[in-house]
Amino acid sequence: MIEHEVVGSLRNSRGRTLGASLVVGCLGLALCAACGGDEQEVQYPPQQQMQPQQQAQPQPQAQPQPTATTPAGPQPLDPVNQLALQTQIQERAKTEAKGMKPAGEVFGAVLQTGGQAESPQVMIDLGKCYTVIAQGGNGVTEVNVEIQAAQLLPPLQAPVVAVDSTTGPAAAITPCWKNNYPIGFPGKVVVKAAGGAGPVAAQLYVK
Repeated sequence: MIEHEVVGSLRNSRGRTLGASLVVGCLGLALCAACGGDEQEVQYPPQQQMQPQQQAQPQPQAQPQPTATTPAGPQPLDPVNQLALQTQIQERAKTEAKGMKPAGEVFGAVLQTGGQAESPQVMIDLGKCYTVIAQGGNGVTEVNVEIQAAQLLPPLQAPVVAVDSTTGPAAAITPCWKNNYPIGFPGKVVVKAAGGAGPVAAQLYVK
C-alpha cells in the first residue's frame, strides 16, 4: 500500500516537472519570435565606385610676347664726326647763309633711321630771318630739318613754323624764313635722319 503511494507521488512530481518545462520552453520560443519580428536588417551605404586617379595634365607654358622695336635714342657725336660735319656746314654757309650769323652752336647726334636730335632752345625774334643748314654723315641718305616753336602760336595748329624743301643728306631751310608773327617766341631746331643711319649735325643762322 505504501509502495503504490510513493510511485503515484513520483509520477505526479515528474508530471508537474515536465509540464513546467514545457511551459518555460514555450514562453522562451514566444519571446524569441517576438524579438525576431522586430529585428531589422542592418543597412549599409552604397559603395561609391572608385574612379581611376586622374593624371595631372601639363599646363601650356605662356609664350613670350614679341616686343615692338623702336629706334635707338640719339648718341653723342664723337670728335671726328663733329669736326667733319661742322666743316661741311661752314663751307655751305658761305653760299646758302651768305651774310648771316650763327645763332647758337652746331649740334647733332648719331641717329638711327627715324631718329631725331634737337637744338638747345633759342629765341626767335620778331622781324628776323632764319636759315638752317643740316648735314648727314656716312650712312645717312635723307635728312629733314624743321624750326619749331616751343609753344603753340595762333593761328598755328602745330608748333612747326618752317621746314626744308631739299632732298638727300644735305638739307637746308633756305631762303631764310622770316618771323612775321607779332611777337618773338622761344623755339628750337629739329633734325631727323629720314633715311639711313649715322651722324647728323645742323646749325641755325640769323640776320
